[in-house]
Amino acid sequence: MPGAFTRPVDRQNDLDELLGLDFAARSDKAFQVLAGEGASLMLTPEELASPVEKCFPLTLDADPWTEGWVIEEGGRVRGFMACGYNQWNKRLVIWHFYVDRAERRKGFGRQLMDCALSAGRQWGARTAWAETSNVNYPGVIAYQRLGFKLCGFDATLYQGTVNEGEFGLFLARYL
Repeated sequence: MPGAFTRPVDRQNDLDELLGLDFAARSDKAFQVLAGEGASLMLTPEELASPVEKCFPLTLDADPWTEGWVIEEGGRVRGFMACGYNQWNKRLVIWHFYVDRAERRKGFGRQLMDCALSAGRQWGARTAWAETSNVNYPGVIAYQRLGFKLCGFDATLYQGTVNEGEFGLFLARYL
């Protein structure tokens, strides 16, 4: 990853390159949530009958994120992170966290996350929070490697959408 660096996203000039990245994820497992001791929740992986290819939409203007970064290497954008800050509960909210499929497991995601967590600390955030689908097995594993833990779920989050049957996982970590 020598030569890789993060910089603020330029919503206008980076758009074409960002839309050209492959943010899809293939999963042969999904997570189920089990009740643990006390009020704890546990994630347990479950094999899917057939693999699922998920493509998560990139929206630069629809979500209420306020800050975003790209990671570049060799003159090309390799990934994207966008977040916002909720002052009332001192929470960094991650809206987008994507690394091009061909560039995963090279440390780009960690570098983007470090950038966002650093900004969150400067803003006064105490926690970082993200939501993803229980079918995004690779994404959940990535979040776990970055120190996030399950903090909740919503079985109704995707009802009436193209993701009907999936549920939202809420992941958080302390800063």
